[in-house]
Amino acid sequence: MPRSSPGCSASTRASTCPPTAYAPSTSTTSAHCPPRPSTGPETSDQGILRSLSLGFIATSLVLIDRAGHPAPAMPGPAQELAWRTLRDQHARAMPVTCD
Repeated sequence: MPRSSPGCSASTRASTCPPTAYAPSTSTTSAHCPPRPSTGPETSDQGILRSLSLGFIATSLVLIDRAGHPAPAMPGPAQELAWRTLRDQHARAMPVTCD
């Protein structure tokens, strides 16, 4: 099925071209296209976003520590230990240079 008919431009498609001339069928689209990612909070468990967030937070904790300020309070001792461990791992990879 063609995506557009001759003479159908983007501005005229909705008003003058038949729908089948520019809209692929749902069955064809779903068979060839991956599902669109959702945009809600449930996407926060994606690997890349999670890794970027963890790296950003750990780097921020290192910089806060190096600036001599206390880290924000954590909700419990287990999380406090986990963030401190991650902060220390990142701190070893972040050289301190004084010019």
